[in-house]
Amino acid sequence: MKNLPQKVRSRKLNSKVDVTAMVSVSFLLIIFFMVATELRKPKAVDLSLPHNDDITCGWTGGCFGENRSYTILLGEENKLVCYMGLLEMPKVAPKKLEYGKQGIRQELFKQNKNMLKYYA
Repeated sequence: MKNLPQKVRSRKLNSKVDVTAMVSVSFLLIIFFMVATELRKPKAVDLSLPHNDDITCGWTGGCFGENRSYTILLGEENKLVCYMGLLEMPKVAPKKLEYGKQGIRQELFKQNKNMLKYYA
């Protein structure tokens, strides 16, 4: 018998896919969507508004709204007008102020000090 040429068989290669990059990208996407949904939630600031019965002035001590409300109105030419109390009868007459350290900032610090003394 003659030697017949043998068939050359190709070797099958074991192909493995490296998934570490895909895992890290998927974790980054999960973190991104978690942060994005958290930032999408509406944020609101709580305001300290008077209760309805505070405005009725049902007792002789006066209205709470008068003592707790300080109104600042924006005027023309960068002027501010502010008063304490209710619009119909302010406890402190309206003042004209300006922006800055000597204007509204100083007035707000003074009013804050007065409120702390009043409610302490």
